Amino acid sequence: MVNKRKTKSERNGKHKKTVRNYAKQDIEQSRAVIEAVSKRPSLWNKKLDSYKNRNVQNDGWTAIGSEVGLPTAEAKAVWKNLLNSYRTYRSKVKKSKHSGAGASEVYVPRWFAYEAMAFVEDTMEDANHQDTVCIIYVWFKYMYV
Repeated sequence: MVNKRKTKSERNGKHKKTVRNYAKQDIEQSRAVIEAVSKRPSLWNKKLDSYKNRNVQNDGWTAIGSEVGLPTAEAKAVWKNLLNSYRTYRSKVKKSKHSGAGASEVYVPRWFAYEAMAFVEDTMEDANHQDTVCIIYVWFKYMYV
């Protein structure tokens, strides 16, 4: 039999792990922030004129902070992290929907907030961009005619 050396915490009788509820609290807090932000389109909908108004933005974040019980800066940071995670998962879903992919090959995120944050989907669509080659062609056509 191999004699294993005990760690210092095991010798002192402190080898029991303490269970922390940080993750559970973070999930509940994140869901509360998502719910609060979803009620205020001026914070996430770039198509609205009020999105560019700093006073409306600041008032919205202050209200969210008091509603959720967080300082304003921390509520913003939670939202920023959630939005970054949503973008990452959304990108994985889009990449998995390549041409010829079957339904079983499409990535399905298991992240707790993916469905709850679907309201920001419309604001993340790429704008229609004109092809640069087309613009150059038109420019040359009018310059040298």
